[in-house]
Amino acid sequence: MSVNPMGMSGGLDINSMVNKIVETERAPKQQRIERERTDIDTNISAYGRLRESLDTMKDLMASFRQDNAFSLRSVTSTDEEVISATATHEALAGKYAVDVQQLAQAHKLASNALAEDTKFGPGKLLIQLGDKEFKIDIKQDNASFVDVARAINESNSNPGVRASIIKDDEGSRLILASDKSGAKNEIKISVSAIPGNPLHNFGYQTLTDQVLGPVDDIAKMAETAISDSLSEDPTTEKKDGEDKEPDPEDDPNDPSNVIPGWSESASGTLTDNWDDILPTAVSTATDMSMPASVALSAAKVGYEQAIGMTQLQSASDAKVVLDGIAELSSETNVIKDAIQGVDLTLKSVGNTADDPVELDIQYDRASVKASIERFVEAYNQFYAVSQELGSVNPRTGQGGPLSGDSIIRSSESRLKSTFSSPVASAPESIKTLSELGISTTRAGTLEINYSVLDRQINENFTNLHGFFGGSDGFAKKVEDVIQAFTGSTGSIRTRENSLVDQGYRLDDEQVTLDRRMESLEGRTFDKFSAMQEATGKMQSQLSGMMNAMSAGM
Repeated sequence: MSVNPMGMSGGLDINSMVNKIVETERAPKQQRIERERTDIDTNISAYGRLRESLDTMKDLMASFRQDNAFSLRSVTSTDEEVISATATHEALAGKYAVDVQQLAQAHKLASNALAEDTKFGPGKLLIQLGDKEFKIDIKQDNASFVDVARAINESNSNPGVRASIIKDDEGSRLILASDKSGAKNEIKISVSAIPGNPLHNFGYQTLTDQVLGPVDDIAKMAETAISDSLSEDPTTEKKDGEDKEPDPEDDPNDPSNVIPGWSESASGTLTDNWDDILPTAVSTATDMSMPASVALSAAKVGYEQAIGMTQLQSASDAKVVLDGIAELSSETNVIKDAIQGVDLTLKSVGNTADDPVELDIQYDRASVKASIERFVEAYNQFYAVSQELGSVNPRTGQGGPLSGDSIIRSSESRLKSTFSSPVASAPESIKTLSELGISTTRAGTLEINYSVLDRQINENFTNLHGFFGGSDGFAKKVEDVIQAFTGSTGSIRTRENSLVDQGYRLDDEQVTLDRRMESLEGRTFDKFSAMQEATGKMQSQLSGMMNAMSAGM
């Protein structure tokens, strides 16, 4: 504790004297605790480095035991800008010609340009994406472009249609795009609104849908026109049993009467669209024994829908031809298992069918060789760490933190014994590590004879798994040795846990020491304070006696 300063009396500095006494008592015990704590921290760090270097090798051996570790395939493409591929261990080695005829793409639509402040609604949009659909209800009569786009994007039942707005010199356009590619993921939009409502600009259907509309709508129109007949004279009307001259405004030959929105300035485009739609309507009406007036009404509805969205990008499947005979298609530009164990990623359409891209599938010898090299590097790294931690410098006599530790010697010895032992279950061509071209040097590290390794990889590639893999292969034997040291009950873990416990014990000793020193500080301060007080009284009495003697003289 901190001693509160007191006034100096009789020349005594009590605080300084108490501090010196306490520090003299604390110093040897505190130094021992700090020395032991430093040793514990150093050893924990050393064991941690040793364990990590061993675990690196163990993790690599665990990957060697996987069934596909030594059956990897490599794929090369003669034109990576057209097609790339990946292969699993199930792929058969060989060469394949692939002609990319078409890429998969998502459907995309755009509305005509409208004034930015155009108001839409009320009305409903029935939007289909493939075989799924959802409805958007625009209830207000002053909805903006943003309101319509937000209603589409925020619909909980939207299966994947995304709306956006773009602005150009002509005005604003609503853009709808599918987030799924493929021919079956086509967007269709039916609009239910009164004629003239700008919502009709967002309709998009096939020509047949545009002309006929829903069957129910046609049925309703048929009910209102049931008295019409294909044989009626279009030039006269009967009223009250008498002939009457037709009203000029009802003349079906006048385009302004039958074509919605017709005007002299827009006559060209509107008449062309009408000429495309009307014959189909009449033909369909005839096939269905439908009155001509119904066909005309259906054509008007279809025409209004035809002024809607324009297709920017069609919904299409990817199409490829394999080896000139096998035709494949996919909703996406990734074709799974087009060739057994091979996934194709299409990037662009090929030049010609006479010049297809060639895929060459081979055993991935380079990756396997790299894995074997990583194993040798992992052991050599472990060996370097063990020498650093466990050796003694012959010139200085300074030893590593684990010098003389049996764990260092034991781990090295057991691993080298495993390296030199044959694997009973391995093929005859590869029984030992040395037969793979890996041997121990005089310095204690591993080295690779690449001429032997390359020959084994080229000639006995399929036998590598028999040597490394399995429940009793080389990799499992090495893994078991390391597990005995780094596992939860292994010798290194046991040492680390013991050191941690020692650290906890030192924490307790530190608390005990602090309490003792605090008590010693208090007792010592009290003694010096009492002594100072007694000395002060004696000085006061002596001073009084001297004064009395001086007065008597």
